[in-house]
Amino acid sequence: MRVIKKSYKYLLIVAILFVLYAVGQNYVNHFIHTELPKIITEKNNTPYNLKYGKVEYSLALRKLTIKDIELTPHQILKDKQATRIEGNISSIFIQGVEIWTLLKQHNLIANRIELDRPYITVWKSESDSIQENQSTKLTAGIDISKIKVNHADVVIKSLKGGHIINQIYNFSSKVEGVHFGQETKDKPIPFTYTSYSMSSDSVYNRLNDRHSLTIGKVNITTTDIQADSIRIKPLQKSHEHIDAINENILLLKIPTLHLSKVDWGYKNMDEFYVTIDEINTKSAKFGLLNKKQKTDKKEQTELETALPKLVPFDLSINKIAIEDFAFNSLDAWKSEHTNIKIKSIVNKVNDTLHIGSIAVDNAEVTHIPQRKLITPKAKGKKILDIVKIDSLTVSNTNFVIKENNNKQNKLSVDSVSAVIKDIYITPLTAVNKLPFAYGETQFKTRKVNFDSGKYYQIEMDNIAISNHTMSFNNFVMNPKMSRKQMVKTFKYADDIFRLKAKEISLTDYEWGFDEKGVVFFNTKLLQLDQLNANIYRDKIPPHNMSNKSMFSKKLRDINFGLRIDEVRIRKSHLVYEESDAKAVAPGKITLGNFTANIKNLASGYNKKKLPLTTISVDANFMNAAPLHVDWSFNILNRADKFNIKGTVKNFPATAMQPFLQPYVKASTDGKLELVQFNFSGDAKVATGTFGMKYQNLRVTIYRKDGKAKKKVLSALGNLIIRDNSKGELKTVNIKKVQKVEEKSFFNYLWLCILQGLKQTIL
Repeated sequence: MRVIKKSYKYLLIVAILFVLYAVGQNYVNHFIHTELPKIITEKNNTPYNLKYGKVEYSLALRKLTIKDIELTPHQILKDKQATRIEGNISSIFIQGVEIWTLLKQHNLIANRIELDRPYITVWKSESDSIQENQSTKLTAGIDISKIKVNHADVVIKSLKGGHIINQIYNFSSKVEGVHFGQETKDKPIPFTYTSYSMSSDSVYNRLNDRHSLTIGKVNITTTDIQADSIRIKPLQKSHEHIDAINENILLLKIPTLHLSKVDWGYKNMDEFYVTIDEINTKSAKFGLLNKKQKTDKKEQTELETALPKLVPFDLSINKIAIEDFAFNSLDAWKSEHTNIKIKSIVNKVNDTLHIGSIAVDNAEVTHIPQRKLITPKAKGKKILDIVKIDSLTVSNTNFVIKENNNKQNKLSVDSVSAVIKDIYITPLTAVNKLPFAYGETQFKTRKVNFDSGKYYQIEMDNIAISNHTMSFNNFVMNPKMSRKQMVKTFKYADDIFRLKAKEISLTDYEWGFDEKGVVFFNTKLLQLDQLNANIYRDKIPPHNMSNKSMFSKKLRDINFGLRIDEVRIRKSHLVYEESDAKAVAPGKITLGNFTANIKNLASGYNKKKLPLTTISVDANFMNAAPLHVDWSFNILNRADKFNIKGTVKNFPATAMQPFLQPYVKASTDGKLELVQFNFSGDAKVATGTFGMKYQNLRVTIYRKDGKAKKKVLSALGNLIIRDNSKGELKTVNIKKVQKVEEKSFFNYLWLCILQGLKQTIL
């Protein structure tokens, strides 16, 4: 009996508790339904109305559920056409609610709040931003340690046009360790937190009237950001009418982008900063679509006088790594398979943007010159930034310039490796033709092929540039067609070249732009080793009757700064061939073991005084006798005065047969023990001395086939010629020789020698 009574007591207690819970539950729900609107009205001093449907509270679970929430702006915001927010939330779950604090003090304290399926629309005005209040009563009375948002959609629309400016689809977030009692240090956030994570399925942003930005999945944590399928592309309307647009259209595609150890905030309340440890992406592609060029002078406008800052806030990035990057600029510049690594980016506002290193690897760069279009000239912009790059490195890169038709290579450079150190860009350097200064440089490449145009192909190996020295090996310049084919294309008779050089080098060179923006190039030494040159001229095409200037005038008229202190040609071989319609074969003149020193080679641009240009040549004439020539002139002398003198020793006359017999239909015999000449003149007339010491000189004249001898004519010729100088050097003062204006300096020199021969042997 006592046991039964004891059981009744427990049941009674449970029943009483149940009744009290039911009464309390009903009271709380009744209070919530009657008092919650008052609390919201009391706490809400924003220009918005907050409505909701069903509200429930579970005393047992300490869980507050609010469903069908609706946020609408006051009419005053609509009347002002101001930026405003509206939206709805399917449900809000608040876990661990301290109900008595909510009922008595009208403050919401809970463990967790969860917003399910919010759909928010922001109508953006052109003239203002979202209305803010630095310390609203609504947030001041809330303290929730965890905040979670599930499957939210947020869209920002233009109040004027109704088009979408920004949109985030299926956004979810979780923030833990939330405390509303104080702001997060260095950040304009009205609460503190320990960690957060965010994600969305897609993001859309209308960048401007021409471009949109779309991002696929985004995941954000306290330290890292992961974004997929990032794209910048033209708006549909802009893309359809691209020919009417006077601006570039951008294309960007990034499959995935990862930012690690990201932090941001404010120093001293107003100095924004961003720090990132590492940025990684792969297979990114960037491009520019072609644009219409303005040609109407009425459309020309001056640009702003100064560009905005590149980075208008403090920025620190430890490392950026981009793999397999592709770039296309207006189909003029393209690159593929490029790997880029950038280390230590530090920007300080009003100071310097400093980059430790930029490394470009494995690039395939192609340039296709575009049709030249008339573009309006505009006033250049000044920059405000100071940029310093410690080193720029390029490795394993191939470079190609295509012809306009995109079918053939104009220039190809294989396996480029380069280092440029201490690059500076400042407001002072930016206005120069070369808009930056730099320190130590190194450049290397393997094979280089250059299509110089209609006639010649140029190749070279192993270009090496270090500071102020340059060298390259195995230089070759060959015609692109046979001699006969090439001569058929000539309007006038011209030289055909075949050149080879084992090595070409420059020592202590410098280049740049002068104060007028005109390029200059200076070097102390240009050296050519083992040059093998063949020069061929066929006189079947008519002679070009235009005036042929002296070399001094040609140098004087160069319209940029050029100075070469010394040119050295070593261990070389030169061959000159000449032919005409009557020649059995080209006549050939050979200079073996050719060595030359040229000093003080320069242009006359901006020069008032220059030292004498001197040329000293030693060679084995016709591979048979030593030849020495000294030639000098002053580039600035407008009369083009010159002096040239030389000697040939122990020359067997039969050695001239490769030139005379097939071409002139003649040959010589005998020995020229010594030939000396010393000529001075100007662009009109020359004179000087010519001397010969010779013996047994005889001439043979041949028929048209160059083989059968004309015996009678040969005998008559030998009667006229003095065959012996009788052991003495016979020297004459040559008669004045007129330069033929339409012929070269070397023809001028030959006329002087010919005059000396006539006066000596006839």
